[in-house]
Amino acid sequence: MSASPSIPVRDSLDRGREAFRTLPSFRVHLLAGMSARHAELRFMKQFGLRLLECRIVGMVGTLGALSLKQICRETDIEKAHASRLVDRLQQRGLVEKFESSQDLRSISVELTAAGRKLHKALYADAVERNEAWLSVLSANERRQFVGLVDKLIEKSPIIDQVAAISCGIFE
Repeated sequence: MSASPSIPVRDSLDRGREAFRTLPSFRVHLLAGMSARHAELRFMKQFGLRLLECRIVGMVGTLGALSLKQICRETDIEKAHASRLVDRLQQRGLVEKFESSQDLRSISVELTAAGRKLHKALYADAVERNEAWLSVLSANERRQFVGLVDKLIEKSPIIDQVAAISCGIFE
């Protein structure tokens, strides 16, 4: 029997991999993914809705009637996908679509009575989930965390470009 050849380990490669894992953008993406998966599972179990459907109900419930373009911007969902999600929500009786009074070529979306009831339940569930998630932080750490996340979002140089691409708006 011959011994299987060993594969050499290079320290420089190991350090490079570890360095990548420590990048703030990588860690934020990892955290966002974990949070999204947790919310998706919980929303499916509790409400029978996908995360992006809940995101639309959440934004329309918070901001009132929105055009499809506004929904795209507020939820970071591509226009074609948002349109399909709105159609599914309409079929379930949670939203209604109507012609926009400002632009007859576009539609606006508003919650139905059932949608408003769902919005309240979704929000209560999200508050509960956030409280559990942030419970490992002190009150001061929570304020700092939220403030820093807001600052990063506000100062992100790509945020408007991403919104324009997602919504099919090239200004």
